Amino acid sequence: MGCHAVSAFAGIGKVKPLKKLLNKKEYQRTFQQLGENWLMPEDLLMQLEAFVCDIYGAKNGISDVNQCRYSVIIMVIIIIIIIIQRKVIIIVIIIIIIILILIISFI
Repeated sequence: MGCHAVSAFAGIGKVKPLKKLLNKKEYQRTFQQLGENWLMPEDLLMQLEAFVCDIYGAKNGISDVNQCRYSVIIMVIIIIIIIIQRKVIIIVIIIIIIILILIISFI
C-alpha cells in the first residue's frame, strides 16, 4: 500500500520550516489562528503564503506564493543562460529544467 503523501516541503525538509516557525513570533501567531474559523480570512492566507515564501528563501520581501514561484523561475532561467554561455552540455540544462518543474509542482 504505502504512503502517497509528502509530509515536508519539496526540497526544504522539515527542520528548516520548524526553525523559521520557532524563531518568528509572527509565524507562531499565524499558525495559532488555523482552525479558529471554518472560513480562512484573507489576511491569514497571506501570512501563510509569506511563511512559505520565507522557507523557500524569497528575497525582497516577497510574500505572495505566485511572485515567489515567478522569482524561482527567473532565477533558474538566469542559471540556464549562464550555463549555455559557458557551453556546458545540454544534459545539465535538461536536468535543471526537470528540477525546476518538480519544485514548481510542489510550491
